Formats: sequence, structure tokens, C-alpha cells
Amino acid sequence: MTKHVLVYLGDHTYKEGAVTRVLGDLKLPYTLLKDSDLSQKIGYLFSLDGFDKEEKDESLHIAYDLLLFRDLQDQDILAINALLDALDRKIQRKAMLTEHNKNWTFYELCLEIDKEHQYFDLMEQIKQILMSSKELIKEDYTASSWEIYEKAFYHAYDCLKKESDFNTLRLAHQALVDAQQGLTKR
Repeated sequence: MTKHVLVYLGDHTYKEGAVTRVLGDLKLPYTLLKDSDLSQKIGYLFSLDGFDKEEKDESLHIAYDLLLFRDLQDQDILAINALLDALDRKIQRKAMLTEHNKNWTFYELCLEIDKEHQYFDLMEQIKQILMSSKELIKEDYTASSWEIYEKAFYHAYDCLKKESDFNTLRLAHQALVDAQQGLTKR
């Protein structure tokens, strides 16, 4: 096993000292990526056999930060998370090297991970709204506004259970927010 971490900081370069210190303390080899590395295949960035540097003139940049792990164990990742959290330098987006993503450019991986991040963030927002609904009392609101709210509530709940696609979830979230804001007191 060849443990290695690819580190891309995007607009969060202020985290560099903390990240390199944590990875150094854990004796984990790492590579700090630059914007010019975003157009390279992940296999190349990890020095995997069969991958060569591709000459590209693309000027790419991603605002957020991301850690990509090769052959790290759960305890390694948990240690990285705990130490970065303790230094107030949390990195939300993380991924593991897979047979599938080694053929992607780092930029493509960033976009895919961001989609996943947005999806799970939206799911969490819906869960929070559903949980806050426990405090609402049906009798406090007009029947028509409550009916709209209740329909949006159950639709959002159903979308969560089914793990609906992002656009369906986004529409359910917006309908729920609109219905909650549209509740009219009696």
C-alpha cells in the first residue's frame, strides 16, 4: 500500500500550514496541487503506472478545497479530520482514489464531489426544516395554508426517503420553504 494525499486548497490557501503540519505529523506523504494540476489525470497525480503528464493550456480554478486519499485507512482519515477541526481548518470535501476516478482529471473529480456535497447539504437542509416542523401546531394556521404546507412536507419527506435526484430534491426543498413561509395564522 502506498498511502498518499493530494491536497488542493483553491481559495483557502491560508489552510496550507495547518494541512501540511497535520499530514507531516501523521507521517502521510502528500502533494500540494496548484491550479495547473487540475487538468491532469488523477492517475498521473498519484504517479500510477500508465499515466503521463498531459500538456494542456487550460487555466482552471476551483474555489473550494479538497483532499483526495490513496490507500488511507478510516483511522487515518478520522485523525486528519480531528486534527484539522482542532486547528479550525476543516476541509469538507474529501474523496478516495478508485479504479473509476483515476482516469478523471482532478477538475472533473472536484466537480463531481461538489455535486455530491451540494446534494447532501440540501438533504440536511430539508431534514432541518422537517424537524423544526414538530413545533408547529396545525390549529394555529388557516386550513388552506396548512394543507399546502402539509402536502409540501410529505413530498419533501418522500423525496428524502427515496433519495431522489438533486433537481427533484431542490424543487421539493423550495416548495417546502415556500409553503412554510406561506403559513397564515388564524
